[in-house]
Amino acid sequence: MNSIMIFLHVLGAGGVGFYLILPFLVGRASRLAGAGQQGLAEG
Repeated sequence: MNSIMIFLHVLGAGGVGFYLILPFLVGRASRLAGAGQQGLAEG
């Protein structure tokens, strides 16, 4: 039972960490994609 609780705790902590980091990753990806699209638009 203790190992199941530890597993659930680690799984939940990993999920929360993922959702905390996700906005930064999306912002960086959209900024890079925008810069790439701008370069393509300029020719």
